Amino acid sequence: MNTFDDKLDTPIPKVLSETYKLEEILFFDIETTGFSSKNSQLYLIGCLYFKDNVPCIRQFFANHMGEETEILTAFFDFSKSFHTLIHFNGNGFDIPYLLGKCNFFEIDEEFSNFLECDIYKLITPYKKLFGLPNLKQKTIEEFSSIHRKDKYNGGELIPIYNSYAKNPSQDLLEILLLHNHEDLEGMLKLSSLLSLKYFNAEKIQYQSLKGNDDSITFFLKYVYPLPFSFDYQCNFFSAHSKEQELYITVPIFSGTLKYFYPDYKNYYYLPLEDMAIHKSVAEYMDKDCRQKAKASNCYSKKEGCFLMQPYEILSPAFRQEYKDKVCYFSLEELKCTDTSLLCKYIFSMLLMH
Repeated sequence: MNTFDDKLDTPIPKVLSETYKLEEILFFDIETTGFSSKNSQLYLIGCLYFKDNVPCIRQFFANHMGEETEILTAFFDFSKSFHTLIHFNGNGFDIPYLLGKCNFFEIDEEFSNFLECDIYKLITPYKKLFGLPNLKQKTIEEFSSIHRKDKYNGGELIPIYNSYAKNPSQDLLEILLLHNHEDLEGMLKLSSLLSLKYFNAEKIQYQSLKGNDDSITFFLKYVYPLPFSFDYQCNFFSAHSKEQELYITVPIFSGTLKYFYPDYKNYYYLPLEDMAIHKSVAEYMDKDCRQKAKASNCYSKKEGCFLMQPYEILSPAFRQEYKDKVCYFSLEELKCTDTSLLCKYIFSMLLMH
């Protein structure tokens, strides 16, 4: 086994330095010759950590097939001094793979002692909103204008490692180390995505709204910036983000909508007026002018201007038809709605895709 060390001059994202103790953080990434821990080789475990606020990389490399236990033991010994483990889809692959190896070699693992953060899981709910074709680390790096020297993926490195194990050479070694090295450095740069932990209705800062005859635009600010800008548009809203600013524009619906009373058994429907009224009032009317209300016709109508909402957040909620999933609220509600509820409404839109 060989150990390789390096220091980086990569800037540390603000969200990382302000919300974590850098000396307690350990990024890690593994390289293997397959997906199954039972029939493939673990040949490299890379770590990124901070020493005196400087990002450092340590790589544990197996020179041949018989050194898996050495790099596992070296990794767990090294990791004991850290508290928080950050990775990219480590819960989906790296950690289960290492657990399988530890079980096979009867090595005590330390994963239960860590607090964990998976960058992959943080960004997954926003794949469509951000316009990402997939959630591979290299794809997100390219989207974030992070450029690599490494030209290989993990699968393409398998025959390269097999060649190295048979006939070691410096050229092959540099290719293998570079891929893992840039995975770790890219992970550090993408750790600005930890700001997504604050990308929610409780943490975002509501600023203002403005409107015209066609739409309402809400302006908000992030606590910590995302590593990229994005634009998104669908039938219900459009979103534009740049640095720490977020703009959500919702088209105005002008017309007549229906408010459906939930307790329809206490109402009568009046066919001529196309509306429902409470039994306490309808009992004085001619029986020929009324009928027992059903859920689908127990409504009153309202004409005006409305904004769509994916489910009832601002009340009262109006619909075009009873079974419609989306609903609306009157623009009049914006005048008296507190900002926390508006933020909840806005994030319901962002997550409806």
